[in-house]
Amino acid sequence: MGFRFRRSVKLLSGVRLNFSTRGISTSLGGRGATVNIGRKGARATLGLPGTGLSYTTGLFGRSRRVAEAQLASAPPTTGATLGSWIATVVLLLLIGSCIAAIGSTADNSPATAVPVAGPAVTIRTVVANDVNCRAMPVSGAVLARLDRGTELPFVSQQDGWTKLARMGGDCWVADRLLR
Repeated sequence: MGFRFRRSVKLLSGVRLNFSTRGISTSLGGRGATVNIGRKGARATLGLPGTGLSYTTGLFGRSRRVAEAQLASAPPTTGATLGSWIATVVLLLLIGSCIAAIGSTADNSPATAVPVAGPAVTIRTVVANDVNCRAMPVSGAVLARLDRGTELPFVSQQDGWTKLARMGGDCWVADRLLR
């Protein structure tokens, strides 16, 4: 048996860069479903995690017989070819730009409410400018300032104060400042 070397580096969630004595390849996916792209083409592997059972098939690239014939007639090479390096770099750049685009749209897009079946929710509206939303009624720490027209779901009421639900956690507002 000959000398073997294999090293895999995680670049992103579901993306690995693989180094071996035969060259460099990129793996996309995780346990159960993986696509590996290397100098011989792309291969897809589907498996049942934990069982040792899997199925692998070529997606595109050279067939095994053609690859073996070319390897037998070609002088031995060490490492990856320039083409596989370029393909790997281009693939990584494409994946990175897609992830960056997804992250930027997710961060800048406003959250949309999803209707949920259940009891009716009472909404209260702020009727004054720059209203303090407090951690506790009367003298609690100010958690946020609410603008006139802000609408928040009603949670409960106590001694002239209303507890409202908001993204950062519940807070209290004086009843006289709400409608």
